[in-house]
Amino acid sequence: MADSELSASIILADFANIDQSGKLNVVGGGISLIGYEFQQGTTTPFTVYVRVVARVPRTDRPALEIVLADASGDPVQIPSPTGELQTMRIAQNVELAAPSLPGVSIPPGAIPSSAAFAINFSNGLPLAPGHSYSWRVQIDHDVIASESFYIPVPDPGPVLG
Repeated sequence: MADSELSASIILADFANIDQSGKLNVVGGGISLIGYEFQQGTTTPFTVYVRVVARVPRTDRPALEIVLADASGDPVQIPSPTGELQTMRIAQNVELAAPSLPGVSIPPGAIPSSAAFAINFSNGLPLAPGHSYSWRVQIDHDVIASESFYIPVPDPGPVLG
């Protein structure tokens, strides 16, 4: 498959959702700095929005992966609820068939096939402040998009005494 047949976009936001009609609703979109809650040891809440577009419709339901990577490109490991480390990865087969809407005629090729996902991390993630990370979108293990972000460390402030 030619690279130009698939593309993806990633938006990091304070919050986002996709409504019943497929419209994206975003608050604080386009961020590249994600805050850190030192009391909880996690980032502040945030959302990863991913839209995959197929210029040519596909019927094979390719494997989509959204993977969190560190600055060196390695997948990030975070503790599972049982305490075991696991890769921060979301995966599923994705439908990229020709768009259709009941009661509406859409000519072939009028709009591309697409699939969209809003992944809300309402409790943040246990990532280290002072480091860069990136979200990668992969289709059948090929990276088609990535978006980097940084978790800042606050200035130390004045020393008294």
